[in-house]
Parts: sequence; C-alpha cells; structure tokens
Amino acid sequence: MTSEPSSIHENLDDLLKAGSEYLRNARYGDALAVYDRVLTLTPNNAGAWNAKGYSLAELGRSAEALSAYDRSLELDASNAWVWANKGNTLGEIGQLDEALAALDRALTLDPNNTFAWGIKGITLEQMGVREEALVAYDHLLALDPNDTITWKNKGRALYALRRDDDAVAACDRAISLGPNNFAAWTIKGKVLYSLRRYEEALAAHDRALAINPKFADALTFRSATLHELGRREEALASSEQALALDSNDMLARQIHDLLIAEMGRTDTTDWLAQGNTLMNQGQFEEAIAMYDRVLTLNPNEAAAWYNKGNALAHLGRDQEALAAFDRTLAINPTIVVAWTNRGAMLNGLGRHQEALAASDRAISLDPSSAEAWSNKGSALDDLGRREEALVAYDQALTLDPNNAAAWANKGNALSGLERYEQALAAYDQALAITPTFALAWTNMGMTLNDLGHYADALVACDRATTLDPGYVNAWLNKGIALYGLGRNEEALIAIDRTLSLAPNLATAWFNKGTVLQKLGRIEAALSAYDQTLALDPTNAIAWINKSGLLGRLMRGEEALLASDQALALNSSDALAWTNRGVAFALLQRDDEALVAFDRALALAPTYVGALGAKALVLRKLGRLAEAEAAEQQVRENG
Repeated sequence: MTSEPSSIHENLDDLLKAGSEYLRNARYGDALAVYDRVLTLTPNNAGAWNAKGYSLAELGRSAEALSAYDRSLELDASNAWVWANKGNTLGEIGQLDEALAALDRALTLDPNNTFAWGIKGITLEQMGVREEALVAYDHLLALDPNDTITWKNKGRALYALRRDDDAVAACDRAISLGPNNFAAWTIKGKVLYSLRRYEEALAAHDRALAINPKFADALTFRSATLHELGRREEALASSEQALALDSNDMLARQIHDLLIAEMGRTDTTDWLAQGNTLMNQGQFEEAIAMYDRVLTLNPNEAAAWYNKGNALAHLGRDQEALAAFDRTLAINPTIVVAWTNRGAMLNGLGRHQEALAASDRAISLDPSSAEAWSNKGSALDDLGRREEALVAYDQALTLDPNNAAAWANKGNALSGLERYEQALAAYDQALAITPTFALAWTNMGMTLNDLGHYADALVACDRATTLDPGYVNAWLNKGIALYGLGRNEEALIAIDRTLSLAPNLATAWFNKGTVLQKLGRIEAALSAYDQTLALDPTNAIAWINKSGLLGRLMRGEEALLASDQALALNSSDALAWTNRGVAFALLQRDDEALVAFDRALALAPTYVGALGAKALVLRKLGRLAEAEAAEQQVRENG
C-alpha cells in the first residue's frame, strides 16, 4: 500500500477540525460541505460518514442521513453512537420499531450511553408504551441525575399516565436543574390545569412564555387556562398567537372558535389594525393569523386579503401570496399595489408574461408607481428584452431615486448586455442606499467574475454570504471567484455548500466537475459531469468535457458517444470535433479520426490540440511529411 503525501494528512486534519467546529456551532450546512470534502480524501472514514449523517439529519434530510449512517456502520458496526444517531433519525421520521431496534443495538454496545437511553424513552412514549419509557428515563437518570431534559420527559410521561403528583415533582426537579426549561414549565402548567389549579397553571405557562414567547403548546394551554378563569380577551389573544405558530393546532382552533362564539364578535377593525402592527414588527405569522381572524367574519375585506398577501410574500410563500392578491383584486380591481405585488409574485414564479401584464395594469392605474415600473423592468429582463427593461428601470428611478431594488435590477440588465462597468456602477448605487442588500453584493460578485476581477468578486460574495448564509447564488459565485484565483480546494468547499442548499442545481455540478478536472481527479469530475447532464442534458460544454476525460481514460466508445452528444448540440465547436477524433483514434478508426481533426481545424486553424492529435495519427499511418507539417504548426502556435 502506498502512503499518501503528508500534505493530504495536513489538509485532512484541518478539515476535521473545521467540521467539528461547525457542528459545535450548529452550522450544519458548512459542516456537511467539509465532511463531503473529507470523504473525497478518505472515502472509508467511518467517523466522517457519521458526522455527515448527523449534519444531514439536522438539516432535515433524513433519508440521506440514514444512508450515511448505514455506510458508517458498514465500515464499523461497533460504534454505539452511530446506532444511537440512526435510531434518533428513524424515530423522527416515524419508523419507531426500526428506531427502537437501533437504540437497543446502541445500548448493547454501550449500556451507559445516556443519549441512547433518552431517545429510547422518547421513542417508547411515541409508541404509547409509557411505563417502559419511564424505565428508560430512570436508567438515564441513574447515570446522570442532573439531566434536566430527561426529568422534563419523565414528567411528560407521568402526566400522560395521570400520575399528576409524580409529574409535578418531576417537572419541579427539571426546573430546579434548569430554570429556563420552558417545556418543563409548560408540562407543569398542563398538570396543574388538569388538577383545576388554574392560577398556578397560568403562572407556569407565563413562566414558559417569558423564556420562549413562541412556544405554541404553552400558548394553547394558557388560552385554555384563561378561558377557565373567565379572561376571554386574553384567552382569545393567546389562541391566535398559538394558531399563528401552528395553524394545525386543533385544540387552539377549538378554543379560538369557542371564544369567538361566546363573545359574539363581528367588528373586525381592531383586528385589522393589530395585524398591520404585527406586520410592521416583522411578526408575519402572527399577522396572518390576525388577518385570517378578520376574513373568518368578513371574507370580502380587501385590505385583509392584500395585507395577508404581503405577509405571505415576506415568508417566501409566493403561490399563497399570489392567491391572496387575486382575491384582493376580485373584490376591488382598482388597488394599484395589489396589481404591483401580483406582478412581483408572478415574476418570482417564472410567469414573466403574466407579470408584465400585471405591471402594465398597475401603471395604467397609476403611472407614478415606481414599484410597478421596477417590476415591469424585471419581467422584461427575464423575457430577454433588456433594452426595454432599462427604460422601465430608468423610469422607476426617475420617480424614486432611492429604490435600491431598481438599481440592483438595472445592474442585472446591464450585466446581461455585457455593459459590465455600468452594471457595477448600478450595484454601487444600490449598496449605497442599502448596504445589507445581499442580492446586490452577489450580483456585483457575478459581474466582477465576468470581468476576471476574482479577488474583488470574492470580497463581494463573502459580504453576501455573511448577510445571508443560505443564499445559493452567493455561494455559487464565491466558488467561481475562488476557482479564478486558483484556490481550487476552497472552491470545492464553496460549491459543496451550494449543493447542500440546492442539490439539483446543474450549474453547481458543472462547476464542481470543472474544478475536479483542474485538480486531476478524473473519476470524480466525470461523476460531477454525469450529475450535470442528468439535470441538464443540453449542456454542450459538459458533454465536451466528459468526452475529453473519457478519452484520457482510454474509454473510446464512451468518449465517442459523449462527443456525438456535444456535436448534436453545437456542431461548430472545435474541441468537440477534436475529442471525437481522439475517440476514433482510440478505436483504431484512424481515417475517421483525421476527418474529425480536419473539421476541428476548419473551425480553428491554429488549435494546437487538434494539430498535435492529428500529427500522432499521421505518424502512426506512416504519413511522415504531413505529420511533420502538423507538428511545425504546433510549434508555431504553441
């Protein structure tokens, strides 16, 4: 067995340290990117597969997490922590029997694994076997009597078994160990409610909500408790807050509807005003709940539909927002801002022609609406009508020179027209108005990449990822900048972060293939190009690169097929013809190889790749004079 260079070990050590640090700081997307790099270097690293699985599980990607755990266990089935992690993930997706089996395997390997005992207790609770759950919790508490979460879980199981005094004692123990354990305060409140000790129950729920104001369970039971105390207004407010956080909370809905009926409410003015206040405070879920309250009593309240649409848009729920704006306009078709925002939603959903029509309708109602002109520009830009888009953006900026989005969008149109310096000036204007505008920083980085100013592009993309760590295009362009600077390993980490956020982004897979190819990791590059082409079979450059790599691996038939695919998409590419010639040469079809090389040279007469490959075939055929002439051209043009 040959040893790896020491630089690989040093790089691996650095990556493992970085991955552990990311996990400690709950930066799971970053951790995933790092462990993917670790596994590229050491594919049989069981610990890295476990860490990758944990990162995926925390990101909500359970199926992928389980695959990673299984790979770790194939390499080392004696690691109790991997079995425990697998059991935890299986439980989270409702595969309770399988979860229990994995947890029992963990505890067979390590009877003192407190994490496995705790998850086993939770799993048994979910299965309705609460007496057995209590046994698991007691095992854990014998190992760690100061575990506040387990005391809370024990309290919950005891409450479900109607052992109320024991449940209160367990919750009190949890609270004495962790006074900020809001779930323990909530369970205590539920037990006290069931004992009809309503004032004490209310105090417990208030303590829970002082620690975590958005804990829906505490809000629901606080509402029930206030109802029993006859404090209906406060009870109604609590039920609405609970529903804003969890619209499927049936108990909160029942309490809410009961209170509405008991109070005989019909006036919605105050509720609409409260919704608007919540919107201004950025509490969009709570605002939606308030608008829904209005619409329950008055389904034709246009202002409530419009404001609900805005709240939904802020939450990124574009399809629902569009439906709300449509309801607004069905009630009152003259609301300019509803047409404007409808256009923005349609554009975001890729329905650009409809977005243009909506923006034109808004402008016909109010020609002085800067936002409508800006949205019109976006629709035109996305339709490829960039010169018209610039006219619309300029009109928007005449009406509102401080419209940062219009400046950024103008920059996008200018960049699309390859007027890069003007584009940068537009982004500068946007950022002077709104320095925290991540999209403007990202698009500035993209334009700087187009100009080859990679160091400046990296600075811009770093600003964007700092402002919005989940912004896919910022990570994508950061990878391009790092590649342009020759920092290929770092580029791979940025690309892997992109793919952790957008696994089906063909451009990112293509970029990964390009970087891997540059690093000489041919098989990995081929795999990345295959992913690219599975997502976008029309990427001619990916086919060209794939055919070239297959040729380097002496896989002539596959190289020929890939080059044929490339030429079907673009018959005027000299490299594709050259790769086809190489594939023919590998298959001993020399005359066809020469024809392909000549096609390449007809397109690019000084292309040394085609000239050199042609010379080799000519020498093989004994046509030495022609070979020497081709080699002379290589020397002259190389």
